[in-house]
Amino acid sequence: MKSLALDDTGDLVIKNGNITMVDEDQELIQSLRLLLRTNVDEWFLDPSIGLYHAEFRGKRADEEDMTAALEEAIEQEPRIDRIKSISFEYDRPRRKVSVFFIAIKTDGEPLEVSEVMEQ
Repeated sequence: MKSLALDDTGDLVIKNGNITMVDEDQELIQSLRLLLRTNVDEWFLDPSIGLYHAEFRGKRADEEDMTAALEEAIEQEPRIDRIKSISFEYDRPRRKVSVFFIAIKTDGEPLEVSEVMEQ
C-alpha cells in the first residue's frame, strides 16, 4: 500500500516541489503512529479508532491501564497480527509518552516502532 508521507507534525512531506510517498513497512509504521496520536472519539468518520489518551492523564494514571490502551490502539491496525513486546516511558511533567513496541505483522515478520506522543 502507498500513502502520502507525513512528517512528525502531521504535515505532508514535500521534497524538490514533489509530494513524497511511503510504502510497505514505512507506510504501516506511519499508520500506527497516526492511530497512537488520534484520541478515541476524535475522528468523526470513525470515532472508535485511536488511543484512549485519557489513560495517560491525571495523577492516577496506572501503568497497566496505559499498556492496555496502547495494545488496544495498536491492534486496531488490521495488518498487525499480535504485539510481541511493548514498553513506554511517561514523562509526566512534560506530558510526553515515549513508546517502543515490536509487533508481528500478518505475514509473520516483526515490525519495530518507536513514537513520542504529546498528551
